[in-house]
Amino acid sequence: MRTGHLLLHPGHEAAFLALGFTWDVKNTQWESNLEALKHFIRLHEHSHVPYRFVVPDDDPEWPIHMHGLPLGRVMASWRHIGADDMPPDRRAALDALDFVWNAWDHQWARNLDALTAYVKQHGDALVPKRFVIPDQDPSYPEHTWGLALGSVVHSTRNRMDDLPRSHHDALDHVGMIWDPLDHQWNQVVVALRTHEKLFGHLRIATKFKVPLNDPKWPTETWGLHLGSLATQIRHRADAMAMSQADVLAMIVRQDEQDELEDAMTEPTAVPLP
Repeated sequence: MRTGHLLLHPGHEAAFLALGFTWDVKNTQWESNLEALKHFIRLHEHSHVPYRFVVPDDDPEWPIHMHGLPLGRVMASWRHIGADDMPPDRRAALDALDFVWNAWDHQWARNLDALTAYVKQHGDALVPKRFVIPDQDPSYPEHTWGLALGSVVHSTRNRMDDLPRSHHDALDHVGMIWDPLDHQWNQVVVALRTHEKLFGHLRIATKFKVPLNDPKWPTETWGLHLGSLATQIRHRADAMAMSQADVLAMIVRQDEQDELEDAMTEPTAVPLP
């Protein structure tokens, strides 16, 4: 009947319609999926549906007939078709909803929004590597909640040479710190000398962070991730400038002292009789 090869009496056709019979399955499915996208936007205030998102079965905010719909995969299939190959009326409907045709561009914008909000909150772009934007935090745009921003910033630094110029410029405008060690060098020097003065060594655990509000430490070093920065100094010894040689020498002396102490404490091998 759907193919149109069978002619129906008008009265029979009306009866089928009264029963909810669908003549155009594909178009009906499209309209249903579009309505689900609109509902997602009403709830989340953005149109970027995560790929793994499935309409929950137990969420009263969603209509029952949408429960279980793999909406994220549906959106991915529309992106795969692409804006150019989508029927004009459907493309217009999606454009009106600010549909995300390019997921990569959207993710970039999300990352930039998150970093901008972080700088506004903290005054700089020194994002701890494990920092994740907390859910329900009004200081950040909702679409950035749950983003592992520290990891994003770290990976962005590692591939800075591969970034498009427009991305690089946008990050510079926000205040992106491409080299935390170089940016904080003066504080690092003060903190290392303070650590050596307080503890008599530079055997600094990687996770060590200068305590806040501790009068034993200079104010400008409070909160500094000194352990991580000391590790960076060790790994980048060959690339360090001559002006930084004195600090490197301090670290090297500590390493040599540790090696000597380890050698002296190793048990002496006793020959077999």
